[in-house]
Amino acid sequence: NIERVVEKRFFILEEAHRIIDNPHSGNPSPLGVTEDIFQIIFNEGREFGIYAMPIVQAPSELPPAIVTNCSILVVHRLGNKDDIDLMTLDLCRNGRLDNRDIPIWLAKQPIGQAIVRVNNTVSHQDSEPALIQVARCATEPPTNEDLINFMNIPIPESISNKNMKSEYISDTDLQANV
Repeated sequence: NIERVVEKRFFILEEAHRIIDNPHSGNPSPLGVTEDIFQIIFNEGREFGIYAMPIVQAPSELPPAIVTNCSILVVHRLGNKDDIDLMTLDLCRNGRLDNRDIPIWLAKQPIGQAIVRVNNTVSHQDSEPALIQVARCATEPPTNEDLINFMNIPIPESISNKNMKSEYISDTDLQANV
């Protein structure tokens, strides 16, 4: 009942192929749940304020209905022929003409680049795939201390101040603490 929708929910399914059932890909019932629940979420969830984003390294391991219901595709380099074929079909306007160069590009796409396609647009030209380059970040990654301080969370007792280093903890330190 759409009147009962109180707030919207957005689910991100990291490594979605390990969660969602696809018997055609050799990935049957990873959670022992029927595929219906996830397909219902992707097919009809928007009507009820439920949105989902699958993140996978092998899109061919997802059921076809889930891939076709993704309104935004972000495709990085792919290494599997089945994945390349699937994404080529989803990205191309005319499969007979466009399929020559796109599979080669998807297999050799440089790190930091992705092809993005937005479906369900008002204008047909707005749904054309676009190549994007992710801007390189010149800063160093945050340390554990930076992250804990930024999140303003209490430090668990299992982590003492001697383990809070800017560098990674060595294997000998890790074994000594176990």
